[in-house]
Amino acid sequence: MKEMTFEEFKRVELDILLDVAKFCDDNSIAYFLGYGTLIGAVRHKGFIPWDDDIDIYMPRDDYNKFIELFVGDAKPERLEAIHPHHPKSRQPFMKIIDNHTVKIEKGIDFSAGYLGVDIDVFPVDGQPEDSKEFEKWFKKLDRLYTLYFLSVIDKGTTLKRRLAYSAMKVVKIFMPIKKILKKTEALHAKYPFATSKYVGSIESACNVRGDRARRECFEGYEWCDFEGYKFKMPKGYHEIMTNLYGDYMQLPPEEARVTHHFVDSYWKDDSENKKEA
Repeated sequence: MKEMTFEEFKRVELDILLDVAKFCDDNSIAYFLGYGTLIGAVRHKGFIPWDDDIDIYMPRDDYNKFIELFVGDAKPERLEAIHPHHPKSRQPFMKIIDNHTVKIEKGIDFSAGYLGVDIDVFPVDGQPEDSKEFEKWFKKLDRLYTLYFLSVIDKGTTLKRRLAYSAMKVVKIFMPIKKILKKTEALHAKYPFATSKYVGSIESACNVRGDRARRECFEGYEWCDFEGYKFKMPKGYHEIMTNLYGDYMQLPPEEARVTHHFVDSYWKDDSENKKEA
């Protein structure tokens, strides 16, 4: 396999986004740029210069519709949706991967098989309106997603990591990943997107309480520029990003302008691509 350059890595991600956005538009599926990708679009009209990933949102019903439809001949041949119940999934949210590539995330157990370069797709769910109820609900989800994360780490080389890995082998007997996902899905289902005043994407061990905005923010879109193309962003993007990041138009200090993702990425050779075709 040949290692990818930083620019090649980002170009593959952008190509995935272009195909996913077209698929969504062709199938009346709502999507929006999210998180750092949304900041990049608004502040830089493209990738944040030191960032290396792409995130999008989908309201839960659209997210489920995408999983149902993005299969077989309906999708580009090289792409695959790795949703949380996929046997190779290592995240509690969906990734759309390019199967002509390999992406190795440090610290994750990929014994079920490596994935490809991807974009992240986060479902947007309803949330409790009452602040105390929200706090209890958030803490339950946060504990479950932390448990999920600990379930997919690799053995590592440090004593602390090896102890955590050994402990999780025991915990997984009583709380396997399928059970964790079932519990998180039940907590999300209590607050449907369509009838909730507040919504957000509380879907991983990196959750923050600021991932919470009025539903109206996601009920409509505006076009934005990203790397020379037009994509959709939530009409309430300012409220969403202010809740998450504060003054998102302010550049961070120079020493903080570094990627937070640590991956190795490669092009598969032709024989591997033919084998999987």
